[in-house]
Formats: sequence, structure tokens, C-alpha cells
Amino acid sequence: MIKALDKGARQPRAVRQTAVLGLGRIGDADADPIDGWIRWALYRSLHVGDPLEKRFALIGMAQVAARPGSGESPLSATDELRSHLVHHLARGKKTVRPWAALALGVLGHGLRAHE
Repeated sequence: MIKALDKGARQPRAVRQTAVLGLGRIGDADADPIDGWIRWALYRSLHVGDPLEKRFALIGMAQVAARPGSGESPLSATDELRSHLVHHLARGKKTVRPWAALALGVLGHGLRAHE
């Protein structure tokens, strides 16, 4: 799925959008290298994707941030992802703000479920 979002990948929009949603479902917030790649792909989609891909990237980031991983710091990336979502809520484009708010709700719900 990460390769489908590479800069040189010529994938249809539906494939890219689905890949972003899939990465949100499988990533977590620990410091594993693969999870770092997943977060990088979501950040990249947020900045260079089509409008719906960008919005799905926000939701994917929230899902990743809410899912604890393994190891000493299972939620090491949660604060960074949360601040990124808050930034888009406060300073994002008018059409992105509702999606950032929805993503923050997804994040809060996910964190509460893992308490």
C-alpha cells in the first residue's frame, strides 16, 4: 500500500484513496520502522494527494495515533499526530477543518477504547 502512494506510482485515485484508508487501519503509534513508513505515507498523502485522499489521510492519522503498538513506548507518535491534526483544525483550509475535527473525534474515541 505504501508503494501505491509513492511519488512515481501511477495509480488511479480510487486505489490511492483505498491505500490511505488501509494504512490507517494497520498502522500503530509505536516506534517500529514500518509504522514510521506508514506515518510518512499518510503525511505525504495529506500534502500531495487529491482532495478526498487528503481527508482520508487525516482519518488514517487519527486511527494510527489511537492504536498502541508494542515495546517501551507504544504511543510514542500519538502527540505528534495529535498536534498535526489540531494544526489542520486551527489553520487548515476551510474544507479540511471539518475533517480534522472528525479525525480528532476518531482519535479521542480510539484512545478511550484502549484505556
